[in-house]
Amino acid sequence: MRVTGIICEYNPFHNGHKYHIEETRRICDADFIIGIMSGPFTQRGTPAITDKYSRAKMALLSGCDIILELPVRFATSSAEGFAYGAVNILDATGITDGICFGTETGELGNFKAIAEIIDTEPRLYKDILLSSLKSGLSFPVARSRAISAFLEAAQTPLQTDISLPNNILAIEYIRACNQTGLNAHTIKRSGSGYHDLSLSDTEKGMCSASALRNAIFKNAVLWNGITPETAVRTFTPYNLYDYLSQPVSEKHFSMQLYSSIAAHIASLSDYVDISNDLAARIRGSITDFVDWAQFVSLLKTKQYTYTRIQRALSHCMLNIKKCEYGNDKYKAPYIRVLGFRRSSSPLMKLLSQKASVPVVTKPAIVNSFNKASDSYAKTLLTEDIYASELYEKTRSFVYGCNNGYNEYTHGMVIE
Repeated sequence: MRVTGIICEYNPFHNGHKYHIEETRRICDADFIIGIMSGPFTQRGTPAITDKYSRAKMALLSGCDIILELPVRFATSSAEGFAYGAVNILDATGITDGICFGTETGELGNFKAIAEIIDTEPRLYKDILLSSLKSGLSFPVARSRAISAFLEAAQTPLQTDISLPNNILAIEYIRACNQTGLNAHTIKRSGSGYHDLSLSDTEKGMCSASALRNAIFKNAVLWNGITPETAVRTFTPYNLYDYLSQPVSEKHFSMQLYSSIAAHIASLSDYVDISNDLAARIRGSITDFVDWAQFVSLLKTKQYTYTRIQRALSHCMLNIKKCEYGNDKYKAPYIRVLGFRRSSSPLMKLLSQKASVPVVTKPAIVNSFNKASDSYAKTLLTEDIYASELYEKTRSFVYGCNNGYNEYTHGMVIE
């Protein structure tokens, strides 16, 4: 039996994701596919467009066999934390052979070489990286410059743009896989680019998640005169559109963000990704706060990217504080199951037998985490519960309805 992992956000799920699942099953000869999915908040530091249970259902209906939740601390982390957290969960299942992710080239060679440079830190690479950081460049830009310079000096120039989000993650997936027994596989990204907002590739029926979010929020330039709703139906599997009826965006969390900053104004640097310098910028700008997007733009500098700022602010809002767990900081001490297909029940049974950490199907287990050794597990699961409850309550306020469940009563999605 071969089990392959996919690390995902499905924000929202679209035809490109379905293609990824199908190609993963084909090229990896996978009998089962496990998805490691972000919960209510994403790696951009913003809320997902719809809740994690709806997105899990979309994935199960479209070919995934089990969906596991990536803890919010990892889901809203940098590419390194996102990748290492997800890969370590897959490794902890004890049943996963490898992972499959998308890249712009569909080849691993260049990415493996880059991963080795980052891990071994040759002198030239390190010198250029430090020099670039001192000049005020953001870390992603500085690292990309250092890698390019090192490869040029070695007369092995880059074959792809490593600043693209999928390629950045690919490098980190490979680095994480090198620390485990998992094999890395890739498929070439099909359809629109990650940031492409156009809705025009009808032949393949694929567009970016960014374009879909724009269309759903009625911000997209209409394609060939059709409505955004029709466009969304074109680029998502036919049975999934109805799960996007109550979309959520960062603007809906503007008041929660402001309140959390104001409440913790003196201790902002206690939160993940908030340096002393960024904390000072936040304190100096808080009186000019209007809403989420405006405040992020206000804080933007050459050094701090939009996503870095959004992640930092979301960590304050979600009460995700800096903590020291040594080499285990990216290793989840449990596996949280969001849903599975009935046909995958044998795999669920095997997961419970082979996993190296507890398999959590009910979040109420957090109440039994009373030992000192449980502190990390309790921290992560408490963060997840709070993030999900905040998300659902905010959505219920926005749309004037209550879904009738909370994080303790919802239960797993079973298809």
